[in-house]
Amino acid sequence: MERTVKAGQSTSSTLLCAVAEVERCAPTDLPPLHDTLDVDAFDALFSSEADKSPQFAGNLVFEYSDSFVSVWSDRSVTISIPS
Repeated sequence: MERTVKAGQSTSSTLLCAVAEVERCAPTDLPPLHDTLDVDAFDALFSSEADKSPQFAGNLVFEYSDSFVSVWSDRSVTISIPS
């Protein structure tokens, strides 16, 4: 599943909602995201500049709950479950 972070929405909330959808549960049923990463630093890293350009070029890949998460500098989030 792929999602793009919408204006005014944090990357972490988009990630939580996408993982919950893929894992077919409520976002509140997932483990605390702050146990996996520093949420404030994560959201700051993937926020865009005033001109809508990304803070950096690249991506971050990690495991969260039962999913693999990829977050790209264009603020797209990809969630997959290992087979």
